Amino acid sequence: MTVAGFSKESARMIADGASALQTIRTAGAGVPARYGRGLKRVRLAPPGQVRGGGARAGRGRAQVGGRPPAPPLCAPAAGTCSPMPHAAILYAEDNRAVRLALTDLLESEGFRVEACEDGRAALVRIEGAEPYALLLLDDVLPGASGLELTRRARALAHRRATPVVIISASEVGRAALRAGADAFLKKPEDISRVVATVARLTKSRES
Repeated sequence: MTVAGFSKESARMIADGASALQTIRTAGAGVPARYGRGLKRVRLAPPGQVRGGGARAGRGRAQVGGRPPAPPLCAPAAGTCSPMPHAAILYAEDNRAVRLALTDLLESEGFRVEACEDGRAALVRIEGAEPYALLLLDDVLPGASGLELTRRARALAHRRATPVVIISASEVGRAALRAGADAFLKKPEDISRVVATVARLTKSRES
């Protein structure tokens, strides 16, 4: 897939995001019934439109549960996140549409999610004292990769036992496990396994 006006790397990221969203939207694509309730609520807005029909920048952005797209969850210039009180999962993903869709899906299953759009913001949270039940990290992130974030987390006493899931379109599965991740999921084909994987690892930690 090529996108006019974008570099090859940017075009690849756009294609990966579109494929991941399509997988998220496909109900029953390998997701256990108890984890599939939120899938049908995620859909792409028609190109150039958000709720209300106006043409705006950011074409094809995700609408979640019939709502127009929410504002960005992180401010990349400041490297800060918009926190959710008592967050249980730290989720880092730079693709805004995928981030919003997966956050909505996880929250629809009862998980509490704090989402970041760059590695710098995620690292601040990882090094902080906030207790997280799990770290869900995209690998290709501005500021710090998911692999680097995993290594940094494992070097911290209060994060050594925290489950880490790395999700990426790149073939970094072995590197993810060597870095200390508990699981690796490939985008877009393993997107449907995210909720079940998160549930399994958080349950294992509690038991």
